[in-house]
Amino acid sequence: MNWGEKLCKVSVRRQRLCLFDEYGLISHQINSCNAFINSGLQRVFDSFGEVAVEPGYDTFKQKDGECRRASVRLGKVALNRPSFWGGTSSDAKHNMFFRHARLQNMTYTTRIKIHVNVQCLLEAYTGHRKCDNRDSFRNKRFKLANELLERELKMHVSHALRFFNSEQWFDESTGAWCHPFKWMERVYGVVGNLGRANPLQTMIDLRKTRQRVLYTRKVGHARYPHPSHWGRILVCCWRAKKLTTHEKIALSGGNQKGMNNRETHIFSDAGRILRPLIVIENLDKIKAFKGGNYIFASLRDKGIIEFIGTEEEEDCCTAWGIRFLLEDITGNVTKARVVNGQNAIVAVNVHLGYNQEDALVMKRASIGRSIFRSEHIRSYKVEVDNKELIDKRQKSKDSITFRKIQSKIGRVDSLDDDGFSFIGANMQSGDIVIGKCAESGTDHRVKLKHTKRGMVQKVVLSSNDEGKNFTVVS
Repeated sequence: MNWGEKLCKVSVRRQRLCLFDEYGLISHQINSCNAFINSGLQRVFDSFGEVAVEPGYDTFKQKDGECRRASVRLGKVALNRPSFWGGTSSDAKHNMFFRHARLQNMTYTTRIKIHVNVQCLLEAYTGHRKCDNRDSFRNKRFKLANELLERELKMHVSHALRFFNSEQWFDESTGAWCHPFKWMERVYGVVGNLGRANPLQTMIDLRKTRQRVLYTRKVGHARYPHPSHWGRILVCCWRAKKLTTHEKIALSGGNQKGMNNRETHIFSDAGRILRPLIVIENLDKIKAFKGGNYIFASLRDKGIIEFIGTEEEEDCCTAWGIRFLLEDITGNVTKARVVNGQNAIVAVNVHLGYNQEDALVMKRASIGRSIFRSEHIRSYKVEVDNKELIDKRQKSKDSITFRKIQSKIGRVDSLDDDGFSFIGANMQSGDIVIGKCAESGTDHRVKLKHTKRGMVQKVVLSSNDEGKNFTVVS
């Protein structure tokens, strides 16, 4: 592709606008919500019919001992703008906006239909097929706003009618609320706390991709998000994450080709997320549009843009941006030296994730400054006796010599006859760097430590002002 970075940005921006003009940013959810407000809300309240109210004790009893009973029927439902009272004056009424709302329990759950096949079951049992992960992002299904609102509203109205004469609940003050299905149990919405002892602890907690939290919570509790959800779903939690992609919810399923087993998977359930991606091989076809006037449907017909599902995206080579398509993605390296104390590793993903299984998230600036490709020089220094300054002759058993002899503690393949490593020798863990031993058999050799390896660059023999001789192997 001979396009420049500036031209690619302009083209991608126009194609993105075409997508928003045809589908809207979140128009499918907004239209579904409007339809529920117009017709679905009243239908939910009408489905309850008349509700009988029976008091526990009535002082105004009739002579026959029966208590008075009543029935409640919900009529026309009208919606008003949300408001609240606050401030110094008790009569001060304010309109409620999004910044005033506090989300406490937002869960998106869908039914998962399981298709059991005998062949697939046997292959999974024998280990020839990888089992599906129910927590993975590609196995999640979404519903429109009207279905979610209708289900949630029915559940909450049923709860309110059942406890019509009960005392006020203290959910907001205690942080625990009633289970939506098991009325005698309570659920909690806190899975972890953000440490704020100092700014460093806060930054470390926000950088973590996993927490040490037990998974022994009951159904309905605030769940710990799966790694494949990060950057894909705007989760209601304290982590510093955001929705990074604009996507479309498919209502007709999708398909995926399995190259390993020669299979084609056709998914017929609705609620799948599709992401529009630009096909780089067909990007030159955009020149065929005269005057630069085109819509999103024409781009999709020409194959310039294609909707990719989560399963199919697992096998695609997707670029994160335009700059990753260029030949030189490193840019100008401002600092060529390696600075001590670089925080090169940003995060460690040791669990299943969205295309990031057992991955190290590293800092791009550190990689650009050639970190992990630099040289570290370690020197091994020993003292050599100077025979000219020795007044008293040593005993033969105490004299130390440098030579190449076999040792039980390491390998001497890289030593010369004089007992020193030769320049250019490839040293591994367990090799002898300097062969130093006494006539009595005492071993004074210098051995390369475990997990250490490298190449010998130089061997230097020097002396200090006191007349002592030293040998340094680097």
